[in-house]
Amino acid sequence: MKTLSEKEFNGLNIKAMFTEKVEQAKKELSPLMQEVRKYIPQAEYGYHVVSGEYPAFYGVRIEFTYNGIRFHVYKINKENKYRIATDMEHFEYVNRYDIERAGNQYEKPCNIGVFTAKKINDWINYCTQIYRQVEQENAENSKKSSRLLEKYRERTRKMGREKPFKRDDNPQRLALHVLHRGRTPLF
Repeated sequence: MKTLSEKEFNGLNIKAMFTEKVEQAKKELSPLMQEVRKYIPQAEYGYHVVSGEYPAFYGVRIEFTYNGIRFHVYKINKENKYRIATDMEHFEYVNRYDIERAGNQYEKPCNIGVFTAKKINDWINYCTQIYRQVEQENAENSKKSSRLLEKYRERTRKMGREKPFKRDDNPQRLALHVLHRGRTPLF
């Protein structure tokens, strides 16, 4: 699943398939978009889609980029309030628990009932702190995974094996598994 900008979404040939759903979603978000644009003029619609052989449209959300970080505004379903979150779907070497753990280290601002510059800035600062920490953890995990993968390849070369063990379909997956479990792999 990807979140695309309006320009990217318009460039796909699947737009025609979902025109009615897209227009309905944008119409529902229009009042919120006007409110957000008072404080964040660069806010735009983001399209949550899956492309490919069986494309699917999952919705529209309000997004903006600030300091190189992509943010989105979302409504809390049980309340008539909003939150701002960062887009972290591009991080490969962290999972949702790592992100949640990073978020627990900082004080979460109050949910947004009425948009003000202070509330938006509080959420942006909170999310930026989490994003930077997750970004750093992703880089560290990437290096650890690369080292584990290299050790794995070296061991298989020393053992004179051309192909990896049968139980390990993907050595990169094995390295990530070991990384998150904190154990030494059994070769």
